[in-house]
Amino acid sequence: MKVPFWATILTLSGVFILCGLGTWQIQRLHWKTGLIAAIAREDARDPMMFELNAEHLAAVPSDQIFIRGFAEGLYRHQDEIRIMPRTYKGEIGAHIITPFELLDNHILLVNRGWVPAGQNSDYIKPEEPLILTGTAYKPEKPNRFVPENDPAQNQWYRLDPEEIAAAKNLEVVLPYVLYAEEGYRMPVSAATKWELPNNHRGYAIFWFTMALVLSVIYYLRFIRKKL
Repeated sequence: MKVPFWATILTLSGVFILCGLGTWQIQRLHWKTGLIAAIAREDARDPMMFELNAEHLAAVPSDQIFIRGFAEGLYRHQDEIRIMPRTYKGEIGAHIITPFELLDNHILLVNRGWVPAGQNSDYIKPEEPLILTGTAYKPEKPNRFVPENDPAQNQWYRLDPEEIAAAKNLEVVLPYVLYAEEGYRMPVSAATKWELPNNHRGYAIFWFTMALVLSVIYYLRFIRKKL
């Protein structure tokens, strides 16, 4: 029996796509492993050894998206926004993003942590000069499934320093966001701790296994019968 041409084309196409997905997951595995290692290195650093200001951040290598340090200045609570939705221990809420005016007059956005949905102002808002510690992160472009921000309605889903600066008329906003370690009961700063899952090895095995299964089915259905 002659092997149908369509079966060969469909099988080869399927195997190609499945192997491509597996290869992509391996690439993601290497990327995520490096990212987790970078976070671990920064977590081990003393934050008081690096001041997060415009001069120092400008000297950070462009491929370094995490940097642990401290920042000194004042909160501008009147310009804070909420990134939604964000969950903490299964509860829906938001992350409080507050501009922080540094001693050099630059603005560093600070992710103060999580508050439950509907909680408008029942959390601590320090007015005095502060020294904050934490890990600064350079936000990357979110995936296409994240909704666009709507500044006119004050609805925020993406962490975009440039867009936030334009909406709040903030000048000289740095491209990093500080994930602060304030330790207040509310906002919950522990909710923003970087704990990245790394399941890409399992995903890669799954896609390569599916490619093998498809190849075996093709062999049993068409090749072995022909033999």
